[in-house]
Amino acid sequence: MRRLLQRGRASLTWVGLVGVLVGLGCPADDVAMEDPDDGASEAPPPPSFEDPPSLELVVSASEIQDITLAVAGLRYDTRVEIDGSSWALGGSGPAGLEGDELRLALGGAMVVGRHELALAHKVGSVELRSELVEIQVVPSMPGSLSATLQPEQVDSGDHLVVHGQGSEAVLGVVDSASARVQVRAGAWSAAGFELELPGLVMGGAMGGVGGAGLDLSVVPGVGDEQARWVVAAYLADDGATVYARIVSVTGPGLVIGDPGEPFAVWSLDDDEQAAALGPHELARIEAVTLLDRMVVLGVEARRDAETSSPGDRLLVTRWLASNGAPALPVLLRGPNSSDLDLPGDARLWNFAGHDAALGVRVGLGFPWLLTIGGNGLPSLGSDPGQLASVPVAATWMRSADGAFGSRHAFALEGGPQSPRLRVVRINRWSEQADDPNDIVDLVELPAMPTGSPSLALLDGVPTLVMPMGSELDVLALRSTGVDVMLESLAGLRCDEVAVVGPSFDGVGDTLPLACLSGGELRTGVLRVD
Repeated sequence: MRRLLQRGRASLTWVGLVGVLVGLGCPADDVAMEDPDDGASEAPPPPSFEDPPSLELVVSASEIQDITLAVAGLRYDTRVEIDGSSWALGGSGPAGLEGDELRLALGGAMVVGRHELALAHKVGSVELRSELVEIQVVPSMPGSLSATLQPEQVDSGDHLVVHGQGSEAVLGVVDSASARVQVRAGAWSAAGFELELPGLVMGGAMGGVGGAGLDLSVVPGVGDEQARWVVAAYLADDGATVYARIVSVTGPGLVIGDPGEPFAVWSLDDDEQAAALGPHELARIEAVTLLDRMVVLGVEARRDAETSSPGDRLLVTRWLASNGAPALPVLLRGPNSSDLDLPGDARLWNFAGHDAALGVRVGLGFPWLLTIGGNGLPSLGSDPGQLASVPVAATWMRSADGAFGSRHAFALEGGPQSPRLRVVRINRWSEQADDPNDIVDLVELPAMPTGSPSLALLDGVPTLVMPMGSELDVLALRSTGVDVMLESLAGLRCDEVAVVGPSFDGVGDTLPLACLSGGELRTGVLRVD
């Protein structure tokens, strides 16, 4: 089964040649820039694009090759402007200099739309500007997918937990009955190591899809450059407490020394911590996730036990210091006493690196982002661009960033009776849709997935893989940047599925795959045919 889910839209016209596209490379020396004090009597020229093939460039939404344009007339204060926002060249913005070329980093996962690029700087009070380059992002044409599994069983368990991108991806195979997880922080086909999680509750108040009650992450260790930390955060004590445990591992994922002992991050049974939630008749932990070394909890503290009201949902965060000790907890509420909640899995990834932020909701508004400041404290902010509704009924959410302010959000909603996937496409930097429905697709599913979906990036195309149990083939939903395509992976039937998160550059048409069926784990690959 492979079908295109599409609403009527005006077709896009290809108006020019794709710019000079080259692969990723190592940074070169900075371009020579004009010195404002060189004593020249003639007015300096404006910044310019040298002999561009066209001032109207066209790129596919799945493009992973960077755009490079020759430039001239740059100064120390020249800035690059995209859709009205500007960044200093050589900074942390979306464009950089390599020799005498301006490079715009692409990594696929873009949303269809029009963008404007220019260079500008001031000479005295006069602003000098380059010509305007228009960039059109057009729909991609994804190839079909196939999956293969090795016949050998490599492990057994009842849940899978996956976190991270590329070589930093970690896979956990959970045995709920014995409160243990087999952790693979290197190759997924390797044996990994076993970690005890005393009191582990799989599901608890969260329950169902997206509510595993456990998250794992791999972060740089302290001291030894080769060491990394595997951090486990999990729900225990009948859903009342979240614990964390830290294990030092080598690059290939081998344990160094003894694992650290579990320690409490937050407990509803702690009178002081419960009081910090404010007056309430009922409190429960709804979500547990990790953002780098920060443990993030979604908590509902109802003032009326029978009825949920605005402002009942908030986030609790604790940063883990370099010695592994938790810093003081920080509680976050939405502006004007609105709900601030975290669906069961709301991690954001982008082609520049993983764990940059968590996608959260304020009321029903999206996108809002939770990030980590340089001081280790959480920071809540909204993006420019159009806010979209992601209903409270959503039980799982994941979002993905691409170049030019592109963002996809995928939210599972509707419950077992009417399961569907909401796909939101947002151009955060450019034009906004007149009708909010134009940026949203609602995809009906034949049944509720039996485990959390897994987000991948194959040839630059955001790909959501959903396990459907023993009776239905695994489903894959792919975005073209303007529509979505739903297909089944013939012969692949899994109770839970995990795919390595997208690599840092979006390159790759094959990714490692893990499938848990009937308690047996097998590994294989997901590929573009």
